[in-house]
Formats: sequence, structure tokens, C-alpha cells
Amino acid sequence: MGWLRNYRGALDQFGLRDPHFERDAAAWTQWASEHGWTYQAEAPELVGRYKPVYRFGAEVCRHLLTTQLHGLHTIAFEHRRYAHGGNSGEGINSLVAVIVLQLPGLPPEEFVKMGAAKTVRKLGGSVPHNYDLDLVGDELVARRASRLDSKWLQTDAELLALQIAAVPGSFWRPVSERLTTP
Repeated sequence: MGWLRNYRGALDQFGLRDPHFERDAAAWTQWASEHGWTYQAEAPELVGRYKPVYRFGAEVCRHLLTTQLHGLHTIAFEHRRYAHGGNSGEGINSLVAVIVLQLPGLPPEEFVKMGAAKTVRKLGGSVPHNYDLDLVGDELVARRASRLDSKWLQTDAELLALQIAAVPGSFWRPVSERLTTP
């Protein structure tokens, strides 16, 4: 458990420890059990997985929620980052809510080149408000500059999953080695 002590120490050092963390963890635990999701308070294994690891500063992934929506493995979590400002002494603090859906396969190459948002629209779907979309292998990653919020999480994740599930199976290319998400 030494890694956990070091992880928590880094959070304290860079001011990433949220004073409301325990309260939020209790609320997410209850919400998850009521809505068919599982909950994990801290998810250090996700740091750097959907964005590059930053050279300076610290980052943390927390409030990991996991479920199946329309047959798709789905996770959601908060990503918080603090970066030093160098000589200015000022830092950058960012908080992003992330939803990741495991796709049934890889999109055709021409769709990958178009980007995730254009692909969703070309297939007749829509992108939930305030999200940036990326395709990472056989996963659709949706990012929103905010905390995770139970008011929109279920709706937005359902919308994305429903649109993916509606795409004909012949659209997807096989995945020879599927990445696994926690």
C-alpha cells in the first residue's frame, strides 16, 4: 500500500486533495448503487491513459463509475490536474469529467481520420452539449470541462451508448487486441 500513501501525499503536496472528497465519495457510492453502476473513489491506474502524462505537476483520476449501457462497457471519472507555472509561481488547475464507451469494434479508417465528433454526426447522431470527443483505439472518449454531475452523467452516457448501439454491426472493423478498461 506504499503507492497509495505516495499517491495521497502527492495530492496533498499539489493541493489536489478536495476538501469535499469524502462527502462526494459517499454521494457517488449511493448514486451508483441506485443506478446500476459500480463506484471506486480513486483510480490512479487511469492517470495518463486517455491523455498524455504531464511532465510537470500532478494529476489524479477519481470517482470512477463503471456500468454496461446498451451492451457497451462504460466508465466515467473525474480527471484533475495541477501544473506548476514555473518562475511566475502561478499554477494551472483543471478539472474534466470523462465518459469512456467501449466500441463494438474499430471504426473504418476514413471515419477515424474525420475525428470522433464528425463521425458521430455523419452517422446521424449528435454530440451532447459541452463535450469534446476523441477516438482512442476502440473507445469513444467524451470530455467535459466540469466535475462529474449525476444530473447529466446518466443522460449523456445513455445518449452516446444508444447512438453507438444503433450503428449496424457491419460498420465496425474487428479488434484483434481489445484494450481493457477497469
